[in-house]
Amino acid sequence: MSELNTFLRCLGLGANSSWHYSGNCLLHLRAGLHFRDSCMKIEALDLFYLAIPRVRNVGDGSQDTLLVRVQAGGHEGWGECEASPLTSIASFVCPMSHSACRPVRDSVLGQVCNDPADIARIGALVRANSFDLLQAEHTLSGIDVALWDLLGRRQGVPVYQLLGYRRAYPKVAYASALFGATPAATHAKVARLVRRGFRAVKMGWGGFGRKDVRSDAAQIAAARAAAGRDCRLMIDAGTIWGGDVAAARGRLPALRRARVTWLEEPFATHEHEAYGRLARARPRVPLAGGEGAHNAGMALHLIDRGGISYVQIDAGRVGGISAARQVVEHARRFLKAHVPAGR
Repeated sequence: MSELNTFLRCLGLGANSSWHYSGNCLLHLRAGLHFRDSCMKIEALDLFYLAIPRVRNVGDGSQDTLLVRVQAGGHEGWGECEASPLTSIASFVCPMSHSACRPVRDSVLGQVCNDPADIARIGALVRANSFDLLQAEHTLSGIDVALWDLLGRRQGVPVYQLLGYRRAYPKVAYASALFGATPAATHAKVARLVRRGFRAVKMGWGGFGRKDVRSDAAQIAAARAAAGRDCRLMIDAGTIWGGDVAAARGRLPALRRARVTWLEEPFATHEHEAYGRLARARPRVPLAGGEGAHNAGMALHLIDRGGISYVQIDAGRVGGISAARQVVEHARRFLKAHVPAGR
């Protein structure tokens, strides 16, 4: 808690902001304005920082989160920011550095939000006014989701209708787990998930990719053996090979034998050329990526230059529902599927 208090003092929260501890919520920050008219203006935005008691150094992005609540015209909407909640809070309230490095709240509070065009306009304002504030896109992501939720609640319709779609489609939920320390531990993990009824399982991170090809092959084989023939199996490499195409190619035979649905993030998100080289080698293992994209352009580059078959953007990181829709519409023309990123 002392580190959190130091962080808050460094932010220098102003008169229109307040914060306090509340129950299991480590931090609740409110920024607001007061309006006397009845127009649909954003009058308050609350940020709720949530975290488990001890955040560990493991590849599990669900250990903490930042929830966003937007209030306007007697309605409210909720969203979520993914990745480094306290940094997102800082980008919302930090002092201005220059004209292209302003706090996110300057572009949000007091803005009219009556329709989807207003959401697009607010997003453009944030990107222009916080161009050099790199965490701003993460913060905007949660705000954008909350604004779509706000409009949906106000109009009494689901968000997919506001986006112009006629219906929502059922999705296959997959379990996501870390590889075990040994193949036997991995087998036990996958077996438990299958017994719980999951028809698709994704294994990743842990020690995968950090040892030799034989060790990784044993882990993949153990996961497939436990999953059985009918359960879909996906492998998440967690960007472990950076841009090393040869390292990724060395795992392809084991991945093909296990009939994996996809190999996820073999490389860092910006390594478009590495993705493209692996895709052009006809690996017979579909590539997936995009979770690390923190704007629509990064995801589009993976589709157009990286040759991925599945794009896995996270609406809480890529710029919200607005940016996600841009990526999805592009993906519908070129890819097998769009898969929301799982943590």
